[in-house]
Amino acid sequence: MLRLVFGLPWRQTEGLLNSILTLMELRIRSPDHTTLSRRSRGLDVAIPSRPAGESLHVILDATGLKVFGRGEWAAAKHGAGPKGPGWRKFHLAVDDQGNILAANLTESEIADAAAAPELIDAVGGDIDRITADGGYDRVEVYEAVSRAGAKVVIPPRKDAVLSLGPILAERNEHIEHRKRVGKRQWRVDTGHHQQARVENTFHRYKRTFGRGLRARTEDGQLVEVLAGCRILNRMFEIGKPESVATRA
Repeated sequence: MLRLVFGLPWRQTEGLLNSILTLMELRIRSPDHTTLSRRSRGLDVAIPSRPAGESLHVILDATGLKVFGRGEWAAAKHGAGPKGPGWRKFHLAVDDQGNILAANLTESEIADAAAAPELIDAVGGDIDRITADGGYDRVEVYEAVSRAGAKVVIPPRKDAVLSLGPILAERNEHIEHRKRVGKRQWRVDTGHHQQARVENTFHRYKRTFGRGLRARTEDGQLVEVLAGCRILNRMFEIGKPESVATRA
């Protein structure tokens, strides 16, 4: 957590821990930076689930995070490969306030829709509605939404046609609705503009922790993003203003 918040390499993190222990007048030393790095990969970091009975509006999206050195490593090992940094895809589920409910990392080739069912299952709690962009307009996403017993707001593709079956019934309604009123009014009517909540969360993550992953192993990278999500949720909890409606 300290390493992520202050943006430190492991060696400087070791020094910071030793300084804190000295200020606390504790006669112990921090583990060395190599031990900190090795043990961090096996940490069990989880995003706390919401309590049962709390109705959730879940918003899904994904972005890319750089993995520096992956392209050069592949080129050296196999004789060919992409130049520059590699990428991993960072998937998020947030609520309509911007709190992070679930997160995952996949390879960059994995489609957003393919990762959505696992992300929805990880949210837990009582999901009332799921909002996502057009990249999630796939059958597997609607099946996951149906299992969660939720409503869905996903813009159908431009060439979308009506489909048979109860799973896609709500999608059919969105297709007909958008044909009647146009895309802009459909967004207003359905509240799809709340998709911006997850985009704002990605912006906060990258401004706080950077656009790349520091860890070099896949396990370490997952621990890194989950720890970052917990930090953002805590910052959001502490800094969120309490608004109270007043009469004029």
